[in-house]
Amino acid sequence: MYYCCLRFMRHPLNNRRYLTLPLLILFVWFGFLAGFWGMMPLSSGVALVIIFAITIWMLIPVAFDTLLCFTNVRRTILIYVFPITCTVFMDVYILANPYGTIDMPGAEIATQLMVLQLLSLFGIPGLIFFTTWISSFMVSVPFLWTSKEKEKNPKIQNRKVHLSLIALFTVGLYFFSGVAMISDPVNSAYNPPANVRLGAVLIDDFENHPADWVNQSFAVSKNAADAGAKIVMWSEWGVLVNTYPGDPLDTTNCTTGYCDLLARSQELAISSNIWFAPCFILEVYETESTNSTWLSSTNRIHIFSPNGTMVLDYTKTYPVWGAEDFITPGDGHISYVDTPYGRIAAVVCADAGYPTLIQQAGRDKVDIMLVPSEDWQSIYRLTTRLMMFRAVENGMVQVRATIRGRSQAVDPRGNLLLDYNFFEYPGSFTCDGTDTCRPIHFILTDIPTNAHRFTLYPWLFDIPTYLCYVVFLFCLIFIAPWEKWKCVISANIHALVKATILETPPAGLLMDNTSD
Repeated sequence: MYYCCLRFMRHPLNNRRYLTLPLLILFVWFGFLAGFWGMMPLSSGVALVIIFAITIWMLIPVAFDTLLCFTNVRRTILIYVFPITCTVFMDVYILANPYGTIDMPGAEIATQLMVLQLLSLFGIPGLIFFTTWISSFMVSVPFLWTSKEKEKNPKIQNRKVHLSLIALFTVGLYFFSGVAMISDPVNSAYNPPANVRLGAVLIDDFENHPADWVNQSFAVSKNAADAGAKIVMWSEWGVLVNTYPGDPLDTTNCTTGYCDLLARSQELAISSNIWFAPCFILEVYETESTNSTWLSSTNRIHIFSPNGTMVLDYTKTYPVWGAEDFITPGDGHISYVDTPYGRIAAVVCADAGYPTLIQQAGRDKVDIMLVPSEDWQSIYRLTTRLMMFRAVENGMVQVRATIRGRSQAVDPRGNLLLDYNFFEYPGSFTCDGTDTCRPIHFILTDIPTNAHRFTLYPWLFDIPTYLCYVVFLFCLIFIAPWEKWKCVISANIHALVKATILETPPAGLLMDNTSD
């Protein structure tokens, strides 16, 4: 996208940049509508406005690049100013986006394993900088090398040589980083001695399930353990249980659904000798009766050790905006538990779309991250690609058990260990008379144990991104020709209005483009 935009806006013969930009906005907006439509759990009108706002925000770097074309700034400098601007605006977009990085453009990069290794160094900002720099470089270099009027100027010739050296150095640095992280010279000890079998139990949406869904969920979990799984996890939104303030949680005499879930989880973990991680919705009522006043709901995951002890309790930090507004968010702290298979942590679904949250796991040297999830038809292809970024950024194995989407397991290098499409499972049936459900079933995958590898990104605390902010503000304050831009726009609008009124073509639109 950025390559096409820059190709139009930087072209020496384009003397009507101020007209080209609105056309680009419409073109990109229609493209985003085709790509994003149906992904947001919002009404059509709200989605249209939000997607248009995203379009404007994504094209501000192009407008700023066009603004700098009215200065004497060399094209060799513009090549780097544009990716810096893109990095800044994309970082603000991620921070302000209620969906995190889930709907971030550029998911196709996830298929390039070598480029993907940049995530372990600089995270998504580094990936954005590199890809937009490629676009900026590919647009500027042909214009510079084919500059005929200054072909004999020694300064231009030297600039071409310098530009080539800078380009070779930058590309070489990035790809050397990719090769280095794949071959792991720094992580020479990274050689997982063994694998552990993990079972993911996929439980369809509880809103439409039969009454014995909880019983079936535990029965299928037992089957996964019998099939050799030493770690068994549930998908998100599969089971709904209730409790009330002051619930004694006496597992020998349960009166609430939450107490019953705890008791049965302990029993399953002990009897099957597994690490068991059920994910569920916990609803709190005023009394033990579900007919009493509802107080709150949380989206949680527990982990039980083989001796029946609950060793981890995590509450979803980022409920999905527009779909889980009734869910109370957690405190954002990611805890972990040490096991014979490595250090295990867990987050829930959309939490994996927030890099700063998952950085805790990278600094804590987590080996395995469990991510119970739920998607929907129009978004699952995008989320599964972007969620795998967290595994590479933090050097850990990530397992995403997803209903109505793709379940994946990814190693610290970004290699797929499991890729399962929930929609391809046979035997779907009509539940609740309206919706289509699939029977509760489990999938198995073997993942490496003690597989954490050191990565730089969790320890940088986004310092390279902050440097991009500093450079962008410097360009905005000291380089951007605001007065000249204002004069050019005013002169061209006056010429167009005069030509329209007099019905005669303008003698020539004013444009001061002194960049070389």
